[in-house]
Amino acid sequence: MKSITYPTKPEQDNTLAETKRRPLVRAEVIAKHFDVHKRTVALWAEKGVIPSVRIGGALRFDMEAVLGATK
Repeated sequence: MKSITYPTKPEQDNTLAETKRRPLVRAEVIAKHFDVHKRTVALWAEKGVIPSVRIGGALRFDMEAVLGATK
């Protein structure tokens, strides 16, 4: 009988597991920090003044990235 050899499982890439993910915050948090209305924060994001991401249509921000962009 011929034996069947299966490919070995590739080594797991732990690159993403080792990186720390920063929490994303809502526009209200950014607005409170800069003492502006949340619509102003949304406009800044639309114009590219501050970095943002859309998740399921909702606008979210990485606070550290926003602070870095405003320096």
